[in-house]
Amino acid sequence: MRSRLRDLSNPDIRWGRTMSFKSNFSTFTLAFLLGLSATAALAQETLPELVISASQTPVEADRVGTSNTVLKGDDLRARGFTNVADALRIVPGVTVMSTGSGGGLTQIHIRGGETNHLQVLIDDVPVANLSDLGFDFADYHLDDIDRIEILRGPQSGIYGSSAHSGVIAIYTKSGRGLAKPEVTARAEYGSRGTNMESVSVRGSNGALYGAVTAQNFSTGGYNIARNGSEKDDHRSYSVSTKLGADINENLNVEGTFRSQRRFAQLDPGLMSTAPSDGYQYDTFLNNSARIAATHKALDGHFVQRFGVYTNQENYSDNIPAFAPFNYYATKSNISGADYKGSLNYNLGVFANTTSVLVDKRTETFKDTSGVDAERGRTGVALEHIIEMPTGLSLSGALRRDFSDTFADVTTWRLTASQKLGTGTRLHSSIGKGVTNPTFNEMYSAFSIFVPNPGLQPESSVGWDFGIEQTWIKGVLVTDVTYFASRFQNMIATVSAGPGLIQAVNLPGISPREGVEASVKYSPYDWLQINATYTYTDAHQSDGLQDLLRPRNSGSLSATLKSPDQRTRFTANMVYNGVMQDNFSDFITATRVNVPGYTIVNAILSYELNATTTVYVRGDNIFDRHYETPYGFRGQPATYLVGMKMKL
Repeated sequence: MRSRLRDLSNPDIRWGRTMSFKSNFSTFTLAFLLGLSATAALAQETLPELVISASQTPVEADRVGTSNTVLKGDDLRARGFTNVADALRIVPGVTVMSTGSGGGLTQIHIRGGETNHLQVLIDDVPVANLSDLGFDFADYHLDDIDRIEILRGPQSGIYGSSAHSGVIAIYTKSGRGLAKPEVTARAEYGSRGTNMESVSVRGSNGALYGAVTAQNFSTGGYNIARNGSEKDDHRSYSVSTKLGADINENLNVEGTFRSQRRFAQLDPGLMSTAPSDGYQYDTFLNNSARIAATHKALDGHFVQRFGVYTNQENYSDNIPAFAPFNYYATKSNISGADYKGSLNYNLGVFANTTSVLVDKRTETFKDTSGVDAERGRTGVALEHIIEMPTGLSLSGALRRDFSDTFADVTTWRLTASQKLGTGTRLHSSIGKGVTNPTFNEMYSAFSIFVPNPGLQPESSVGWDFGIEQTWIKGVLVTDVTYFASRFQNMIATVSAGPGLIQAVNLPGISPREGVEASVKYSPYDWLQINATYTYTDAHQSDGLQDLLRPRNSGSLSATLKSPDQRTRFTANMVYNGVMQDNFSDFITATRVNVPGYTIVNAILSYELNATTTVYVRGDNIFDRHYETPYGFRGQPATYLVGMKMKL
């Protein structure tokens, strides 16, 4: 079923005890810091001038207290990344889990949290499958993306429920401000009949601007299961549109629309059992849209925005071998409206920004088990930011959500950023996060599930503290951050009798803590090296390590350019450490270790002329055999040739 990764994140039967955080934390941290000193060749993504999503208004990057990473679309594409999930693997604190092929269920964990502890926004539209409230990143390609912002730590004080362990905000391309129309196209072909084509057109004409991108992908695939030889193919296509108008110098109206369709053949697997070679296929359709008006007054010091949005998703899972439970389908819709008003003003030498937000959301969900449910909530939030001439920036956010299903709840967030004269910046945040139970957990009676309508929301208080240091006039930039959180009412899937399972709130405190480190090293115009390292200790209140959470993970990327800048080579290495998974038939259960793995991807490109670039690239170029999660084989070596044109 679709919620497999969500359910596997919590053990059905808990035994044993994980190694203590204290004994491992010092070892791994010391090793990492010694590695920094020895190589001086690690890096983080360069932050742009503004971070859009970290507060209710855009904030200068060096004044953001929340731990964040910003990935730029152009840079990701130049480095050989083609989909969002692979790009997120290079972000500290982020773990990507996929059931085999790129078309299989692909979900994200941040700082050891659950997949539904993460709020994903695409052009300010909240997107998620309401069965498990996690967003499926499968086959989400990069060609229409302008930037991706990843916030780590509790953000419910800004965004409400589900922004518990973090937020991923994706912004697509816009034609606003372009002096002339721009057309970009890309095509690539390679192993196992893999092909990808995309075209993007954007531009502006007077007050009007727009961008349209269409993407197509298909592959013959490979066998996901350990046994047999049947190839599991998948294909997808998407269209995204952004249209806007500057009515006058103070009023802008902008609308976005995105549609994605996907078909993926998989191998049958029941929940946490390993799949067997056979025939199973999933279909997926997602449509999202938003229209918003932004008005400026008082010479731009007072900005108001009003928007409405909708996100509709239809999903079906077909497993002929599992009759009579061979078909499962869901239909979900998230719709809402929001108003935001922000006032910028000075009080003496202090710059202030006060923002007020009111938003209303309605969620509806149907599935083939007979669930037909709806719930809604209204949120009111206040945020205040103070920027001092001493380099200190402070922010405080307070939010109250009024729900028609759960008790009303108050969440909050405090952040601080202090720039020192030595190239040092201290950053820290603390906040309360909340996540409501999923529709599946509360209402689904499909197959082996027993619904639990009495579930209570999960909550936590989390904090972090980091030091960002700029060395040698910006040649080397390092950042090391410690984080910790304490979860209450954690929801886990446990046995409800022979052959049955149910979601329950666990007693006690479920802690998470660890270290995120990243560095950028750019000694020459022709060389840039980036790397990240994350240590995560996430376990239940009884001390058992959470499933599918590697304690150690990291990435290393190197880019070299020729003297004329026309030839470029990038290699990206991703490491995922040993993690635990559950192999179970729901009568007996056994914890198993999933071995760690290292994957290397690379791209070599050459600019033929000012408009055309040809390239060859490879994924998993050393053909590393790995599984994530247990029993689901990862993608074998794949090699492709391609061409990009920009007119």
